Amino acid sequence: MRSIMVGDYVVCGPWLGKVENVIDRITVLYDDGFMSEFTTTGHEIITPISPDLLEDPHYPFYPGQRVKIHIRPVSPKSTKWLCDVRNDERCMGTVCSLDAGVVYVSWIGCVTNGHEKASSPPHLQDSKNLTLLSCFSDAKWQVGDWCLLLDADNENSLHSSLW
Repeated sequence: MRSIMVGDYVVCGPWLGKVENVIDRITVLYDDGFMSEFTTTGHEIITPISPDLLEDPHYPFYPGQRVKIHIRPVSPKSTKWLCDVRNDERCMGTVCSLDAGVVYVSWIGCVTNGHEKASSPPHLQDSKNLTLLSCFSDAKWQVGDWCLLLDADNENSLHSSLW
């Protein structure tokens, strides 16, 4: 499972955004014991060995899945070898980890500091630079909801704060 998925809300500095697209970062353990990390922009490099009957088109890979690596004639820049060097004989392996790599974020709003408004960050972000705004589906809270709190000193006054 990915740490960040399409539709999630994320925070980067004072900015709140909604995730529109996620490019996976997949680590593959080859049968000979070596590992490599791929950032997929399409599924032409890594393909499942056997088709999954319950395949989810949005999430085609999962940890433990057997995959075949199709090596292009030119070494792809999206490939990072964790051990050893590229070997054309390595073509089958097991997905050992899957996470969000590059994330496309639509920025919604910014917390202002006085009258200054910070410029929005780039839409393409490394997932490591983002903080996931967690939500609880059973709590019925959504982005933009307000909470009214009683003032501890004066029970008759109410303070509002953004959640």
